[in-house]
Amino acid sequence: ASPVTVFGPGALAGSGSISQPVTLNAGNAGILLTNNAGATLSLSGGLTLSNANVLAFDIGTTSTSDQIAVGGTFAQTGTATIYLSQIAGFGAGTYNLITGASGISAANFTLGTTISGYTLSLSNPDSSTLALTVTVAAPSSAFWHNRSGTAWTTANNWDTDASGNVALSTPPAVPTDVTFAANAASSYNTTLGADFSIHSLTLSTPNNVTIGGANTLTISAGINNSGANNTINTKVALGTDQTWVNSSPGPLIVNSNISGAYGLTINDKGNGIVLNGVNTYAGGTVLTAGKLVLGNATDTLADTGSVLVDNSSTLALGGNSDTVGPVTVGTGSITGAGGTLSASAFAFTNATVTANLAGSGAPLSVDGNGTTTLTGTNSFTGS
Repeated sequence: ASPVTVFGPGALAGSGSISQPVTLNAGNAGILLTNNAGATLSLSGGLTLSNANVLAFDIGTTSTSDQIAVGGTFAQTGTATIYLSQIAGFGAGTYNLITGASGISAANFTLGTTISGYTLSLSNPDSSTLALTVTVAAPSSAFWHNRSGTAWTTANNWDTDASGNVALSTPPAVPTDVTFAANAASSYNTTLGADFSIHSLTLSTPNNVTIGGANTLTISAGINNSGANNTINTKVALGTDQTWVNSSPGPLIVNSNISGAYGLTINDKGNGIVLNGVNTYAGGTVLTAGKLVLGNATDTLADTGSVLVDNSSTLALGGNSDTVGPVTVGTGSITGAGGTLSASAFAFTNATVTANLAGSGAPLSVDGNGTTTLTGTNSFTGS
């Protein structure tokens, strides 16, 4: 077989292996691997690049992205331009674009692609690899200012601070503390428009805020609600163990499902936090102040999640019922008006319980140093 020479605007494409030397002639000759799926093109006979060549890669996860694997001699004259196409799984990380190319230098490549919200850079982690590093280029703070509609995805809808009236160049992301709202905001009914991960969410405007849409909002450092009657309709994921604080005269209402491997602490100093979804977060629920309302008719909290009620806080079922893991009340209440709380175990010290208690094989432990009052119709069967 003869060596392979590519003349521009022609290009190699696809995956597989070429055992003969491959040369891209000067000009816009290229290797274009973009087909919406990560794959490796093996060039075991070597690769020679020339000035103004074009290389294109799909990038998804760091392990399922396009790559050129060079097995023979590598040589380059001039500068080549690299273009990128995002596929499923794309995010921050390091992507090895070319491997096995002894003597390759990142200085001989330029990036022809920018990706909103990310910083892209090329480097040589070793003497034979060209790597792409993707980092989140997100603001530390973002204040809602509805210049261009209701979508979180529009950078022009966010300000750098409360009063400066300066728009951000990128929307919020993982390190961003999101606040509602900038002083110049005039509408507070918002839609995510895409999945978002943020650091924290503060709702301090005296206007009612709604956050909706079919996507998921991942929060790492909790929610602070001190504004009006605010409602979250979009799905929420807990990015870490966190505390939700409500000091508003109105309730914080979450109508959507809350997921995640972490736990949620409720610190209510206002008029309650209301959870109406079917929530699956696995780290348990802790009440340290105020009231948590279980608003779903049958399944607000995770079936195996632990519940701790303390500091004179209240778990309120009303007429709803729920199944959870072990329930502990230090000092506090579990209230209900016909609702039943089923648990794997109950442990009470200073507890006032008007809800019905149930649980097959669920033991009840009462600390004799406190006072516990049960007034519901109870059917737990543990000892």
